[in-house]
Amino acid sequence: MFEMKRLFVLGAAVILLSVASVFAAVIIQNATDLRTFVDTTIGQNLSTLSQTANVNGQTVVWWQEPPQTGPNGTIPGQIAIDIGGVASFYNTLDEVYLALAEHFNISLTSVASISNPSSPSVMTTNTVFSNLVLPPPKTASEKTAVQPKDKDGRDIRESNRLRTFGASLSTEFVDKNNDYKGQVYGMNLGLAYDLDDFTVGVILPYQHFDYNILDADRIGTIFFGQYIVPLGDELSVAFTGNMNYLYNYLSYNKGGHDKRNMFGAGLSSGLQYNSDLLELGVGATYQYNKDNSNQADDYQLLVKTGANAGVRIGNNQVASVNIAYTGDVTNYKAKPEDQNYYEVGGEYRVNVSETWGLNLGYKKTLGLYKYRSDLVYLGSAVHF
Repeated sequence: MFEMKRLFVLGAAVILLSVASVFAAVIIQNATDLRTFVDTTIGQNLSTLSQTANVNGQTVVWWQEPPQTGPNGTIPGQIAIDIGGVASFYNTLDEVYLALAEHFNISLTSVASISNPSSPSVMTTNTVFSNLVLPPPKTASEKTAVQPKDKDGRDIRESNRLRTFGASLSTEFVDKNNDYKGQVYGMNLGLAYDLDDFTVGVILPYQHFDYNILDADRIGTIFFGQYIVPLGDELSVAFTGNMNYLYNYLSYNKGGHDKRNMFGAGLSSGLQYNSDLLELGVGATYQYNKDNSNQADDYQLLVKTGANAGVRIGNNQVASVNIAYTGDVTNYKAKPEDQNYYEVGGEYRVNVSETWGLNLGYKKTLGLYKYRSDLVYLGSAVHF
């Protein structure tokens, strides 16, 4: 009799160790809640034993398949997610994140943090900074054409003139710890009208994301006004204000889609030294963006500062280097891993004709956790 009781106790202990661990009920209202649930509750409790949580009133069960050994070594097992008795299998936590977002109808197109490579706030900030705050250095012939002499022999800008600027095609190679991985294809076109020391215009940016787990398209409009104050023959300061709108559309590779509108505004200033041989600049911009998701963290405040230096080669060529720092000063309810990063790059520009110039550039992102980016671009500018 004693042995039977002992065997019963041991068997009950084995059963208790084998059943699923059950977590407290979880309420997910936005992308921040979902990211925390996936990374903490699921990510830190992965094993071959199933785990269970009640999420928004539904039972979610997960486990990890045993690792597989192949010719290239051991491969981690897939992550299984079972909702309503139907199990699906994923290779990464980011794939789980996207699948649960689709299932629970959680929007992922909020401005988010800069640690997310799809942040639209970063796109707006970079477009304003690289085209208006610290534009590419001009060649000697462009400098002469854009800045004729006044009656006192000082450089002035030609007034009442329509021109394009910032027209470019770009490809960015992104690798976020092998989870988000792929290319971002971009296109910009700017149109400006100069009135003495004041310029008004619009920039039309477009991006297409081709990632391994999602595709996305983003198109926007940035209206701006810029006032330039000469400080001498070779020194000037510019003050810029902008308002912007972006439309975002995401399509998940495993099915489903999402869309979001984003609005924003910003203020910038830049100081430029422009001699016959050198063009040096420093600048800063402050951007605010908010989307219409009504999530906990649906807005973003970014500060970007940087400098560039260009050396003119003859009349029709210029080579330059640039460096920039972007800081995320948003007061998040759920603080992200990354809130700042650096960029370093270089550019070569050549005049094809009196009214047409081409530039080729490269830029690398540094300082983001698990996120690597290399951007190459080909740009053009036409003066009417």
